[in-house]
Amino acid sequence: MATPSTNRPSIHTTLVTEAETEVTRTETVTRDITRDIERILHEIRELDHLRGEETHGVTENVCIIHDELRLLSEYL
Repeated sequence: MATPSTNRPSIHTTLVTEAETEVTRTETVTRDITRDIERILHEIRELDHLRGEETHGVTENVCIIHDELRLLSEYL
């Protein structure tokens, strides 16, 4: 009597493959989310830097106006 032979994978092989596929999908989603978060953080840092420069410029302008008003009040 001959041993039966088939080309179908065993249930164990299929289950392991599906589990590995799920892990791969999870890793891919995690990488995508991580990349998105890093991109957003980069944009926030750039905006924070630009806002800091704007604030510095406004502060300088307010100081100049303050000095000019003081000089004007002394003149009057």
